[in-house]
Amino acid sequence: MGPVYVTVNGQGANEFITKTPGATYYSTQWPAAETPAPAPAPPAPPAAASPTDDYNTVLVSTQQPAPASPSAVLINTLEGKNPVPEKSQPEATQPAETQPAPQTSSPAAQTTPQAATASEPAQVTTSPQPGPETTTQPAPTPTTQAAPSTTEQEAQTSTTEEQAQPPSTTEEAQPTTASPDALPISTVVTTSPTPQATQPSTGGGVTPPDYIVYSPYLDTQGCKDYDTVLSDLNLIKSKGINKLRTYGTDCNVLNTIVAAAQSLGMVVSQGVWIGPGGLSSLVDQSVNDIIAYGQAHGWSVFESIIFGNEDIVNNYVSAPDLINAAAGYKAQLRAAGFNGLFMHAEVTDIIQDNPDLCGDVFDVVALNAHSYFDPYSTAPQSGEFLKGQVGLVQSTCGSKKVWISETGYPSQGITNGGQVPTKENQVIALESIMEVMGQDLVILSTYNDMWKSPGPYGVEQYFGVIDILA
Repeated sequence: MGPVYVTVNGQGANEFITKTPGATYYSTQWPAAETPAPAPAPPAPPAAASPTDDYNTVLVSTQQPAPASPSAVLINTLEGKNPVPEKSQPEATQPAETQPAPQTSSPAAQTTPQAATASEPAQVTTSPQPGPETTTQPAPTPTTQAAPSTTEQEAQTSTTEEQAQPPSTTEEAQPTTASPDALPISTVVTTSPTPQATQPSTGGGVTPPDYIVYSPYLDTQGCKDYDTVLSDLNLIKSKGINKLRTYGTDCNVLNTIVAAAQSLGMVVSQGVWIGPGGLSSLVDQSVNDIIAYGQAHGWSVFESIIFGNEDIVNNYVSAPDLINAAAGYKAQLRAAGFNGLFMHAEVTDIIQDNPDLCGDVFDVVALNAHSYFDPYSTAPQSGEFLKGQVGLVQSTCGSKKVWISETGYPSQGITNGGQVPTKENQVIALESIMEVMGQDLVILSTYNDMWKSPGPYGVEQYFGVIDILA
């Protein structure tokens, strides 16, 4: 990227703003001059910044820039195509969301990014439904980092305003992308790839997973009816996928998704949503509704019950309280006739910090992990990333089975270090995952989920993969 001209708002102003991918720099220049010097002749206009392979650079102006004056400063941008951020820490939130509003039962998406390294990368998970959630883990220290140029150091003292950590899949803070009216006189903004159609049809050929997330929500945040669900499930089944993951019982899930799946000979990993309300009466109601359906229609459609999704990392409940409650609900389900697997889905560092999650209450250790939130790897390394995450959990849980209960890759959003969310990279990431990990895992998600909040990285809505599966 070439040099960038930044025009300060007003004679003697002492602050300016410029942006590079993933970071905003607020810089202090010099004290306001008591007697401004005469304005020099306007400099020749700088050459337009050349777009890099990873993002496009766009000059946005709200008015005609004034001729250069003592208030104008030439700042050398950081060297390199896509500097690696020191940390990837959006505001405490994938990617994930909160329970939908009562009338529509449409949760707001949340994302909790987690930066991760090869040895212990942090990640963000993006779960859909009544609560796909994203979790934030400490970002590992990068091995190399772009240093500011000498000119930058002399002209300014910059502080990087890191992205606020998103609330876990509840309501995620959106990335700071100012509208043209809110920008300074002249500012450079980096944008992600040109938005694609919500469900592009590429006729891809990625090997399908055994399980896929299916959401009951319309893009308008209403609930899908039975006929819509049945049509969607027929499409999923045509791809060779016969197993679904849901996150809760709201939006009439049992009488639409579960009933339609049962009619097609499919099975469901049924979720019990906990969410920001913690272990409330809504959890009791969900378990009772599942029991009522199982006793009325048979338990064979429920391959597993996933009791909660990233509730510990999102501070909805403590690990001891969740484990105690889970033990009681598991006994209740067993007494009612459910004999499938019982588990709780969390992220790597939470399981490592709470080894009791590996205990007898849960039949399998369910792990949510997303390579996109590791800025120190790339899409082609997604399979190895997941393998490393499983290895970290196995080092805590021993011989107990660790199952990937949610993973995927976004097709659009903000570049995160080496992770560039495009449709092409989504294909590359999924091919890597299938090659390294096999098909016994859950991919997020069937369709792009436009009912979600975009999240701090702008990716939460763009995990749909049905169009790239063989």
